[in-house]
Amino acid sequence: MGSNADLAAKFESVSNEAVKALKGSNSAEREEVLREGRRLVQQLQTPADYALRMVWAPVELSAAAAACEMGIFASLAQGDKPMTTAEIARSSEGGDVLLVQRIVQALAAHGLIDQTDEQHYLANDITRDFTTPGRHGSAMTQMFSMRAYSALPWFLRKNGYKSPASVKECCWQEVYEGDGTIWEWMKENPEMGKYFNDYMAAARPYTSSALVEEFPFEKLFEGSTGEEIVFVDVGGGHGHQALSLRKSFPPERGRMILQDLPQVAEGKSLEGVEVMVHDMFKEQPIKGARAYYFRGVLHDHDDPVCQDFLKQIVKVMGPDSRLLVHDAIIEDFMPSIQSVRQDLGLMCLFAGRERTKAQMKALLESVGLTVVATYKAGPEKWSVTEARLS
Repeated sequence: MGSNADLAAKFESVSNEAVKALKGSNSAEREEVLREGRRLVQQLQTPADYALRMVWAPVELSAAAAACEMGIFASLAQGDKPMTTAEIARSSEGGDVLLVQRIVQALAAHGLIDQTDEQHYLANDITRDFTTPGRHGSAMTQMFSMRAYSALPWFLRKNGYKSPASVKECCWQEVYEGDGTIWEWMKENPEMGKYFNDYMAAARPYTSSALVEEFPFEKLFEGSTGEEIVFVDVGGGHGHQALSLRKSFPPERGRMILQDLPQVAEGKSLEGVEVMVHDMFKEQPIKGARAYYFRGVLHDHDDPVCQDFLKQIVKVMGPDSRLLVHDAIIEDFMPSIQSVRQDLGLMCLFAGRERTKAQMKALLESVGLTVVATYKAGPEKWSVTEARLS
C-alpha cells in the first residue's frame, strides 16, 4: 500500500477522470476509469477486508435475487417517495414485514436501494435496473449456477485437478444429479430457461457495441452485390447481431443468413435476414460467404469440440472468406475481472472456456486457418478475432 498522500493524489486524479468520462460518451474511457478505481479501493483494503467482502458476496446476490422474486424492487420503483417496510410488504410476495425488513436492510447496506431514515427506503438507479427482466434473469441464473460454482474445489479434488473436458463431466453434474447437461436441465425447467435467455439478451450490450463498430465490415464487404452472401451468423440465436449489421448494410449490399437449431430457428422471421435451420456440426450449406460469424459459441466448448464444427466452415471458405470469432479474450497481463469470471463460470457449468490470444490462435491454426487481426472496442468488451484460410 502506498503512502496516504500518494493514495489521496491517485483518488483525486481518478475522480477528475471520472467526471470527464461521465460527461463524455466514450464507454472505453469510462471502463478504464472504473478499473483504476477498483484497483485504488483494493489498495485501501487490508487482506482481511478483502477476504471478508469476497466470502460473503453470495449473500448479497441471494438477497437481490429474493428481492426480485418478492417484487421488492418493483414496489420501491413504482413511486418516487420513500416507503416503510410495512408499505413495501403490502405490495410484495408473502406480505411478511419482518422478512421484508431483513431483505431491505441487506439491500440498503450494499447500495441496491437507498435508506432515507430509520424507517424509510427509496429506489435508486440500481433498484430500477433490477426491475428489468434482464437483471432479474441474471440474478436467478447466477443463483442456480452458484450451486455448480460451489462444487469446484471438490470436483477438482475428485478428478485429480484437471480441467474438465466434457459437458457431461463437470461441476454441474456434481450438484445436479445424473449426467444431464445444463442445457437439458433448462429445457426441463422452462422458468429457469427463460431467466437464462432474459439474462443473455440483457448482457449483450455490455459485451458488445453495435457490431459495425466492432469490426471493419465496410472493407470486408467492399464491392458486394445484392445476390452475394456476405454474412452467415452460425448459432446466432435470436439474430441480434445480424439485425444490427443489416441496419448498416442494406439488402443491395448482400444477403445475410442466420443459422441455428430447429428449436431456435424454425418459424423465425427476421426483416432483411434469411433464417436457416442448421446444425453447425453438420456440413455447412453456404459456400464462399464473405464472413462466417460465431458469437459466444466457441467459448461454450473445449478445443476438440470446436475443431469439429470449425472444420465444417473451413471446407466451404473461399480465398476472400473470413471466419470471425466474437468471444472474450483473456489478456496476458492484468485481464479484465469479467473475462476470468466468465472463464471459470463456463468451466463449472459446461466445461467451456475463454481463451487468450495465443490459445485462440493455436485453435484456429489447428483447423487450417491463419489469424489476420484481433479487434476490441473497449477494455471490458469481447474481441473479434479475424481468420482466413492458411
